Amino acid sequence: MKRKQKRAQRVRHPKLRPSKSQRKQVLALTAEGKNRELVATEAGVSIAKLRTDFASELDQGRKLAADKKADEEKDEALTMEEYHYLDVLTDSFNSHWQDATKGNLLFAGTDGKGARSIEDAFAAWKKRGGRYSVTGLSSKFDPDRAKDFAKIASDYRNKFERGKTDG
Repeated sequence: MKRKQKRAQRVRHPKLRPSKSQRKQVLALTAEGKNRELVATEAGVSIAKLRTDFASELDQGRKLAADKKADEEKDEALTMEEYHYLDVLTDSFNSHWQDATKGNLLFAGTDGKGARSIEDAFAAWKKRGGRYSVTGLSSKFDPDRAKDFAKIASDYRNKFERGKTDG
């Protein structure tokens, strides 16, 4: 009889369920790449509760973060054509073919006249279809130049190609 009395005397705490706003918050923070400790603190729960009650939000958030990272890496990736075209453009802009008044004497800009900048010449080339013969050219890229070129290509994609789909 003592056991039954002890069981009756135990206080049972009601199980608290996470609110919708907490679930959204955990998903958003995880998608941003925040660590579990920070997510738990922001949501106002323990790490153990976070793992048990927010498992699906943690999984979804990790997938969103991985997708975002993959998109960013894709934006920074250069095609072989882009690399070699930008390589030629850069050499042209650093030579006697670049005129202060007429622009570049080899490459047209978006206005149809001599390009004033590498970015302008690249945008004009992409608008014309972005074709460049790379037959016989090396696929080994100079890492320093590739970083600079990736920035130009990424800026172009964000400014022009994404603008077409968003608006």
